[in-house]
Amino acid sequence: MNDTTEGKQPLSQRIGDFLHRYRTVLLVGSVVLLGGIIVAVAVYQFLDNRAERAARAVELVQERFDDYEALSDEEKAASSVPDEIRADIADIRDRYGRSYGDLRARWILASLEWELENYGEAEELYVSIVEDFPRSHLVGVSLAAAAAAAETRGDTDAAEEFLLRLADGEGLPNSEQSRALFNLGRLAESTEDWQTAYRYYNRLVDEHGQSSWTNLGRDRIIWLTSQGLAGEE
Repeated sequence: MNDTTEGKQPLSQRIGDFLHRYRTVLLVGSVVLLGGIIVAVAVYQFLDNRAERAARAVELVQERFDDYEALSDEEKAASSVPDEIRADIADIRDRYGRSYGDLRARWILASLEWELENYGEAEELYVSIVEDFPRSHLVGVSLAAAAAAAETRGDTDAAEEFLLRLADGEGLPNSEQSRALFNLGRLAESTEDWQTAYRYYNRLVDEHGQSSWTNLGRDRIIWLTSQGLAGEE
């Protein structure tokens, strides 16, 4: 058959010749594609089931924690629920690490440790949320809570570090940035570093004009300047 005749072959025949010529390649490709789809579906179903199991487990822990919080102080003191919650959360973290269930479990446990005045343990859990779930909606509030825990246990340097991270934008968007700036000013005042406090309050006013913390910042600016303790440099 010459080139002219071959060029005049019907389209259906040319397609048939192509399929016949490359049938092995096409067959292998189809098998690979189908296998990839099956694996992808299986992985999705596994992850979906895993997430569902984790969510169900953490809901039970949440209910137990809520019941514990409703107890009287005397009942709490005699309760074994904190140890049971710790054990359940350890199991969730072991089975479903880095899942949304793990995230919620850590937050519940941090809240429990705070309730029990175990501020060091609570701080570590809040920090672990920030480090292991950096894109979580809980990053901002976890930094704020870690700062509060650090300050409560007397480590103002650590508290300042967490607040600075928050004030500089880590965990955005969140509603904690303006409060962080106010607390930074408050901490500076506690060490009589008046000018640093003045700078933080001014930054609060400049960057968060609509925040409920802004009026408090303005009040501190007025007091610092009226006492001659700080002002424009």
